[in-house]
Order: sequence, then C-alpha cells, then structure tokens
Amino acid sequence: MRENEFLINRYFNYKDRKSQPHITADNLIELGLKPSPLYKEILDKAWNLHLKGVDKENVLKQVADTLNGKDKRELLDLINQKELLESNEINDLEILL
Repeated sequence: MRENEFLINRYFNYKDRKSQPHITADNLIELGLKPSPLYKEILDKAWNLHLKGVDKENVLKQVADTLNGKDKRELLDLINQKELLESNEINDLEILL
C-alpha cells in the first residue's frame, strides 16, 4: 500500500508543479535574450527542471550551467545584469524609507 501512496503523492505533486509559474519565452525576452534557436533548448531544459521541483528563480542559472561557450556567457551575463538591477532597486527603496 505504501508504494501506491507514494505514486499517488508523486502524481499530485507533478500536477501541482505543472500549474505553478515557470520560465516562458516572455521571461527570456524580458531578460534581454534575442529570439533564436537557443530559446527552444533553454525552454526545454527549464521546463524539465521546473517539473523536477527547481524554483523559477533558480532555473535559468541551472540551465546556463548546461550550456557551452558564448551561449552560457550570454545567459549568465543577462541573469547577473537583472540581479544587479533588482538589487539596486531594492537599495534605492531602502534609502527612500
């Protein structure tokens, strides 16, 4: 009976996971990545990581680790730029408060 419970739980976790926010092409555009064939590779890997339980915030970093050369550098640079921008915005808000 335990195996059945495990499988049922896995099914519902998977179903819940599918309905949670995940990386889309719009996220890649917002990040500043120009549309290219690389989109499909990134989105496929991002979806697989999402289904495995990786949070949306960490998916792109893990995807970048699987890429090579120029593609990896470009994605990591865009992620770092976004994080720096968000960090500066938080600091600006703290100063205002």
